[in-house]
Amino acid sequence: MAKRQKKRTISIAILVLGVITGIILWYIQIKPAIAPINVAKRSSNALNSQGIKDYRSKNLKFLIRIPKEFQVEEKFTRIVLSNSIGEIVISRNGTNFDNLENYLQDLHQKNRVEFIDKETFIVNGLNSVSGKIKSLNASRQFELIYFVYVDNWVYVFSTSSDTLFSDLDQITKSFQYAP
Repeated sequence: MAKRQKKRTISIAILVLGVITGIILWYIQIKPAIAPINVAKRSSNALNSQGIKDYRSKNLKFLIRIPKEFQVEEKFTRIVLSNSIGEIVISRNGTNFDNLENYLQDLHQKNRVEFIDKETFIVNGLNSVSGKIKSLNASRQFELIYFVYVDNWVYVFSTSSDTLFSDLDQITKSFQYAP
């Protein structure tokens, strides 16, 4: 009986954390974006020519490879990678769903998230989905978003800066779960 109550308590804690994360992400996405001043229109996807660095988040339990030009700001439930062009946001949501497809169906039903160019693929053995969604940020038309599922967690990688789409792709595909 104690095991049952412990599992129930853990499930409730994960659900509460997921709701809090969702609220924070909603708030982040509706804030107006601040456009960088005098930014050259270039992509920063030259990972090999500019160099890369490994970044490990002990709090969110993962390892990624990022271009050296990105600054990292780790907060309680998310990480913001930023450079002179824009931001990439990485967050982790707890879920009671045992697969990514059910999680995304629920997300669609609750938030009316519609994918454009949806792709399903594997990142280091983990089920993943990517696609563009209509951005809640009025200054951008679309947001590129990746979902990676592991152990009842959904890692969300996103940017609304189209010049960072290639970087986001490379960073997401370098993702390694590190419990």
